[in-house]
Amino acid sequence: MPNHIHGIIELVKSPDRTISHDPPDPRAQICVPTIGRIVRGFKAAVSKYAGYTVCQRNYYEHVIRGDDELRFIAYYIEYNTLQWDKDKYKK
Repeated sequence: MPNHIHGIIELVKSPDRTISHDPPDPRAQICVPTIGRIVRGFKAAVSKYAGYTVCQRNYYEHVIRGDDELRFIAYYIEYNTLQWDKDKYKK
């Protein structure tokens, strides 16, 4: 849909690094990849590219629990754009 975006983000723990919310050294620049940080970074990059804020303030998140749900959501995302003609915001 041209007026919003869907995506699936998979967070994977690196086998060679222990993820901690508190850096062992206060001077260390360790950034734990959270959904909020990822979305905030994406929105900031899009707004910088556009030259103005284009994103709404909040976002909706949902934890996908299982392969069936993942397949359903992936299918929905892929075919959701076919519904654009029915969207009330289409001009």
